[in-house]
Amino acid sequence: MFNETELGFEHTTTTHFIFFGKKSCSLTDLQQTYPHFDFRSIRQTHSDILIQSTTGSELIEADAHWTTEKNIALIIRTADCIPALIVDQTTGVILAVHAGWRGVENQIARKSIQRTQLSEDLNVYIGPHIQQQSFACDLDIQARLDPNNKASIQKDNKFYVDLKHILLSQIHRPVSFELNVDTFTDLNFNSYRREKETANRNLSFIAKV
Repeated sequence: MFNETELGFEHTTTTHFIFFGKKSCSLTDLQQTYPHFDFRSIRQTHSDILIQSTTGSELIEADAHWTTEKNIALIIRTADCIPALIVDQTTGVILAVHAGWRGVENQIARKSIQRTQLSEDLNVYIGPHIQQQSFACDLDIQARLDPNNKASIQKDNKFYVDLKHILLSQIHRPVSFELNVDTFTDLNFNSYRREKETANRNLSFIAKV
C-alpha cells in the first residue's frame, strides 16, 4: 500500500497523497522532491489547538491543521508522537494531527474531527510512533491516559500504554492504514525518548491532489 523511498513511505490515491518520512528526510528534501506542493507547518506545543492552514502558519501555535485546498501539504513533525493524517472523502477536508501523550490526553484528534465537522467517511492514516512495548510511564501518567486500564500493561512497577489504541477509541474510527514502526527501536526514525534533546523530527504530510 505504501511505497518505500529513500526519504520515507508514500501513498497516492486519486484524491490525496500521504507521506511518512525517515530521520534522514528534511524539509528541503521534501520541497525538492515534491515541488508541486506548498508545504505548510505549525508551531507544535502539545496543545489541543486546531487551525485552518494559512501562509505563515508555522508561526502559529497549534497541533493540528486542516485545509480543503489542493496541493497544500500539511506537515506534522514527530519524534515518538503519533502523526495522524485524516481524509474526509465526503467533505474534501484533509486534517493533520500531532498527538503525543499530552495530545492524546487532551483528545486532540477527537476535538479536531468535531471542530471541522467531518463526516463518517474518513480514512485515517497512522504513521511511525512509539509503540506500547516502548512507552513506559508511571502510574500518574497511566491513570490520566487510560483510567479504565483498557490499553495498558503493567510490568516491573511501570505501565506500558498503547497511545494509538486510546486515540482510535477517542475518535471512534478504525485505522485505514498504519505504518507499524516503533520509533524508539527503529534507528531509521528519530526518537526523543532514545535520543533526548539531540533528537530531530520525523516529517509527515498529507495533501489533496
